[in-house]
Amino acid sequence: MRNKYSLFFFTIFLVSCNTSTKPIVINNELNKYKNFKIEILDASQLEKSDSSIVGNINIIQIYNNYIYILESITSKSLICFSANGKFVFRTKIGFQNGELHKPQDFQIKNNRLYILDHPYIKLFSLTGGFIKSLNIGEGLYFSNFILTNSSFAVR
Repeated sequence: MRNKYSLFFFTIFLVSCNTSTKPIVINNELNKYKNFKIEILDASQLEKSDSSIVGNINIIQIYNNYIYILESITSKSLICFSANGKFVFRTKIGFQNGELHKPQDFQIKNNRLYILDHPYIKLFSLTGGFIKSLNIGEGLYFSNFILTNSSFAVR
């Protein structure tokens, strides 16, 4: 779905650069989702404390009754809550092992957190313990990645 939004906004960008006075019709695929409805089956209020404040939510995943939230703009951290909303942990900001500087994406696989934090993919336990860093290359920049069985693909 992210690709559909990207394609839509790229098309809008191209259309806005057009100097023609003729109207341009765009087949907007997003319209097919206008009747999409979400039913909330259960909701938990997240704990409110100085440690657990969440700014902008970039990515959220629920895994094994825990809620993992990546907040890459304000606090530049991964924040974890239990399913009932109790604060569990937050990664630290910095450049050392176990700290995040500019997290972009994260995946959960084999009971490990893989966090894209250039130029590394940093591995953490599900409880926030640092395991190791994998250097993906200086000078390369990726905004997303996908874990495969034996490696990862970046985009």
